[in-house]
Amino acid sequence: MRTTALALAAAALLAAATVAPAAPALAREEGTVVGRPDLELSATDNRFGAGEQTTLEVFVSNSGDLDRGGPAEYQQRVTTARNVRLEIDQSRMDERLARKVEVETGTVFAGTVPEGVAGPFAFNLEIADSLSPGTYEIPVEVTYDYTNYVEYGPGRAPEYGDASRSTTKYVTVVVEDQPRFEIRAQNLTSVTAGDTTTYRLNLTNTGTRPAVNAQVTLSAATPSLATASCPARTRPTLPRSRTGSRASAPA
Repeated sequence: MRTTALALAAAALLAAATVAPAAPALAREEGTVVGRPDLELSATDNRFGAGEQTTLEVFVSNSGDLDRGGPAEYQQRVTTARNVRLEIDQSRMDERLARKVEVETGTVFAGTVPEGVAGPFAFNLEIADSLSPGTYEIPVEVTYDYTNYVEYGPGRAPEYGDASRSTTKYVTVVVEDQPRFEIRAQNLTSVTAGDTTTYRLNLTNTGTRPAVNAQVTLSAATPSLATASCPARTRPTLPRSRTGSRASAPA
């Protein structure tokens, strides 16, 4: 009988030692996860020329900012940007750029952006011929919803601290030096069916850099007009035009 009593006492002590750590485990199930998205914008194909109608493709990167961790699902919740909207803010543009660039795209909806990179998101731009070459910053207003904190505990639903934010980010674009051409015909006269005539064309470089090995080829727009014996003409270098002069060549 004494042996049996000792065995029961040992079993009870072992059971108590096993059950005792359970209380701290329950305590660890309560907590608060705190964080926020951290968004930045970029454009990899950002080099354009004056006079172009082009598309600026913007990528959104989210590196997340976690102040206090916890369960993975709640960490993902606080670092994810939801309902992300992008819009070029022309009121914040450099004055020179605002007069020379027409934005043809309104608000772009980027949806949900977790940690990582999303995009591209396209903006159509029309760049004026007179925009000087250089590096410019395009301001983009970024608006999104997110969760700032999640409070959780056993036996109750988590509590979410939801919020919205608007901020302005900048995308760098480069307007390059490049040649651009203007062609004008001299001594234009009417041509009747069966007649042959010769026109002189002046090719002018109105761009911002010299053109090398510029080539002009004349072709007929309709089958009824022939351009026989009109080979391609090449100029080794055609300098850019300057104020008060015309850098041009006969073609």
